[in-house]
This record gives sequence, C-alpha cells and structure tokens, in this order.
Amino acid sequence: MPDRPLAILKFGGSILHDRSCLPLVVDECHRIIDGGRRVIAVISAYRGLTDQLAARWAEESAKARPDRAVALSAGEFQAATDTQEALHAAGIPARVGDLAAIGFRATGDPLDADPVGLDVGALEAMLQHQKVVVIPGFVALDPSDRLVLLGRGGSDLTAIHLACRMRPDQCDLLKDVDGIYATDPANAGPDARDGLSRFERLDFSHAGRLGDQVIQAKALALAEAHGLEFRVRSVGDGAGTVIGSRPTVVENDLSEDGIS
Repeated sequence: MPDRPLAILKFGGSILHDRSCLPLVVDECHRIIDGGRRVIAVISAYRGLTDQLAARWAEESAKARPDRAVALSAGEFQAATDTQEALHAAGIPARVGDLAAIGFRATGDPLDADPVGLDVGALEAMLQHQKVVVIPGFVALDPSDRLVLLGRGGSDLTAIHLACRMRPDQCDLLKDVDGIYATDPANAGPDARDGLSRFERLDFSHAGRLGDQVIQAKALALAEAHGLEFRVRSVGDGAGTVIGSRPTVVENDLSEDGIS
C-alpha cells in the first residue's frame, strides 16, 4: 500500500487561460505536496482552445481533415506537456501519464464516450517515482487504441473516473469560482455578489438540478453511482463546495436541505 495519501486535482479551462497561468497549477500542486500528499493533476485545454480547434477542423477540406477526436484533443495534450515542463522547472518531479500505459479506456460514441478502464497498479507505480502524475483530461483510448473524447466538460469525468478507481483522500475540481452558488456569480451584478450564499455541501440530487454548467452531468452521475465525495473550489481555497450523499447545507445556514 502507498505510504502517502493521494489528491486528485482537476484544473479547468476557466483557470488555464494560457501558459501564463501555469504558475497557479505549480503553486497548488506544491501546496498539496507539502501537505504530504501525492498528486494526480488532470489538465484541461487552455480556455477556448477546443472551440478554436473545432472551428478549424470544420473549415478544412474533407481530404485534409484529421480524425475529429484527434484534432479536438490537441489542446489537452499540449497543456499537459506544458504543465509537466512547468513542474520540472519548479523542481517538482512529474511526468505525463500515457493513456495506454495507465489503461485509461472508454467505450461508446467516440466524441462522447464513457470511461470503463484504468490500470490502477500502473498508475500507482508512476506515483512511486513522481510527486505529480499529469493526466490530460477529456480523452481516453477505446479497446482498439483509438483516441476518443469524453464529451463536453469531459475533464471533470476524467478526474471522477480516476477518483472512483483510485479512491484518493481528496478529489477537487478547481475552477474560477470558490464553490457552487444557487445563482451564478457571473450573472449577478457587482453589488449583488457579496450577498450570494455559497453551498457548503450539495447532495447529488440538488447538484443535478443545477445543470452541467459547473459539473459535467456524466461525471456527477458516475460519482453518485460510486458514492464518491468530491469538492468544487478555487485555487488556494480550502473550503469550496463538497458534493456527495450528505444533506445540502448553505453557507452560514445550519439548517439542512438549504434549497428546494
């Protein structure tokens, strides 16, 4: 058994605007490592890049088009490689986990597949030699070793699938919000934001009613099926919103079931 606890951290495109944001990832990984945990960092593409790649793919002639899944996943692989390099530059041993080597498999629609496999032993072996294993989100291999995608917001699903198989001490989806609110802070006026109440906890049912703008619906369903508790938070924030089977609680509201 590993002698150090494990944290799975998913860094979304809302955080990763471009390479200049990688110090945020490095600092967060460093903070978790200093707390005694090993880290699996799931990395999304830089913000907006997947949409750009989709538009470019559509504009290319049918003869010149690469496979759509391959074309659309380029952003995740690039960001994962950049993250590994940034971690190395900061003196943190890290490597990108090859999908075939860790047995990350998915089946179904090649653009909206469902993860079904993971070689836990292979991933644990990588973690014995690295402080951080970087995994590109959104992508997997089908049984024929072809690249497939996990649907829009699929990096959430990557992190949740890894957590269901690895059972870490901590699974956090890091975004540009410090948790989940009944009203999207981005849609509230500046004067109203301070009055918004954050959920300290959300049960799976209530989380599902909020739609997939914050968490991919497939990722949420997988977590519920496995009874996995995870957290949505911002970089450096220790609170956020915990999602699981326990009753919903609104911040500063001791009553349970804070929403209807």
